[in-house]
Amino acid sequence: MATYAFKLKAVSFGTPTGTAVMPTTMTAFSKSVKGSVNLNESEPEIKELETEEDTAPEITIVSKDSQLVASWNTRDVSPAALAQIKGGTATGTTKWAAPAKTSIIELALKMESQSGVVITVPRGRVIAVIDGTLGSDEALLVKIKVTALNPLDGGSPFELDYPAPATGDKTGA
Repeated sequence: MATYAFKLKAVSFGTPTGTAVMPTTMTAFSKSVKGSVNLNESEPEIKELETEEDTAPEITIVSKDSQLVASWNTRDVSPAALAQIKGGTATGTTKWAAPAKTSIIELALKMESQSGVVITVPRGRVIAVIDGTLGSDEALLVKIKVTALNPLDGGSPFELDYPAPATGDKTGA
């Protein structure tokens, strides 16, 4: 039986453990803007080494692995949310100061779907930019992009965990 992942239920972040093991403590993040959530895996870069004497490649190598990128928008511009994904300093609930220089933010990411599929990234590079319109019918956005990175222990850079079959479900039997 097919398994489907649909509709984002929750996003949470944590501090990477330095391994492919997810942190035990994760912090729930703000709600996403409807229709903005994307999960894309790039194709690996392939290099074919050829010879003059043959028409087919002699050897094929992977020159760059594929990468998983999660992206979405939020309307939450609270100091705590911005400090978590952009760095800088949050002063209570009344002020956020951007960092003097852009730095790389690394966080573990967990995305849960309504259908029960959970996507985990033990170490991800977070890029967040403020973008949008301050209008009478629109709110400012924060665009977030998380790229799965090597967890540095040889483990998997991301996983999809599937819900357990319901009692009495005979799929796979």
